[in-house]
Amino acid sequence: MTRYLHVLIFYFIKNKIFIFYRFCVINNSMRILHISDLHFNAKNNIENKFIVENFKRIKEYAIKNEIVNIIISGDVFDNISVNLKYRDLFTDDNLHYFVIPGNHDNPETLRSFFSTFDNVTYFQKKPYEKVLIGNVAIYGIPYNNDIKPVDLFSKISHDILTDRTENNLLLLHASPIGINFGMIDVDNNKIKHFPIHFEDLLPLIYIKKKIYIAMGHYHKSFKKWKFDNVLCCMPGSIYPLSAKEKEKRAFSIYDTNEHDAGRVILENMTNLSYKYFFLSPFDINSISQQISESLEKSSSVTKLFINIEGYINQIAKLDKIRNDIDERWGKNHKIPIEWDMNVSVVESLKPEIKSILSKIDKTSKEKTISNEVLTKAKKLIFESYKGISGK
Repeated sequence: MTRYLHVLIFYFIKNKIFIFYRFCVINNSMRILHISDLHFNAKNNIENKFIVENFKRIKEYAIKNEIVNIIISGDVFDNISVNLKYRDLFTDDNLHYFVIPGNHDNPETLRSFFSTFDNVTYFQKKPYEKVLIGNVAIYGIPYNNDIKPVDLFSKISHDILTDRTENNLLLLHASPIGINFGMIDVDNNKIKHFPIHFEDLLPLIYIKKKIYIAMGHYHKSFKKWKFDNVLCCMPGSIYPLSAKEKEKRAFSIYDTNEHDAGRVILENMTNLSYKYFFLSPFDINSISQQISESLEKSSSVTKLFINIEGYINQIAKLDKIRNDIDERWGKNHKIPIEWDMNVSVVESLKPEIKSILSKIDKTSKEKTISNEVLTKAKKLIFESYKGISGK
């Protein structure tokens, strides 16, 4: 049976002794919480509040589960300026943060932001800096496009072999790309930020030491890849900043003993609910009903994104539906709905379109066709009638 040590750690800050407790097992196993892409100041004041709330809930999880160390893999802020009001978020005597700047951060500004914190280890020196916590070596790699990834990893692999550390963490803000990462069709604007291919990792793989690469940069969802002894993890952003971030927000817990990272989802964190609707002039009331049903299924901490495309001949009616939905949503939710309207106005319609659409609706009810297939069918019908008007 594994025995536990109760370790007392003393911190001397401003002539006061701060004492906090930490559980660690005799076999030197350690759990480390990994997040990235906080992007404070990214949105309006209302949404910034929920970014902060998500961050607080992650901290609460760490404290409740006796996890002391939190690593942040870049993009603490959304732009080079920082707001000092966020400093209060890091004044935790029982948590220690390891932070690197990302492509959105200004390294000097971020250094000033964290300069007075004894519980924050901030890595700014390029190409990397190293600290030891117990039997774990942490390599902080500030965002840097001036060095080739393979050269960087060759230097680090030499350090690891020299120091003979069994557990090694690399904090990195980068763009994994290629078939080995399952990242083939990726936005070019994303992969220009320190792109990493599988071949770049070979110097780390060859040394056969446990290496966890705590990545940041991609927002969409939690992803994990393992190549022999090298484990890579991208937790995603802590808050849904765009309509692409549909998956539930998550973070990683890395266990040095197991050399594995678990995905953690907290139900009380703000997540995105993405809804798509195709609108035809003949079923605008149906759209209103479908959106209303979506509202009823959404929790109070939901960020709702509604995408509507199609055709309409009654603009005023669509505006009224949207205003009514906004009003109803606002009674129980603080984050306003984000609307993406790609709707074309038509003055008149060919009568055969309505007939075809009616047949499609009838068939869908008889054959229980999914709403997604039904939407695509209707869209094709409209697009096949160029000009649409009956003139």
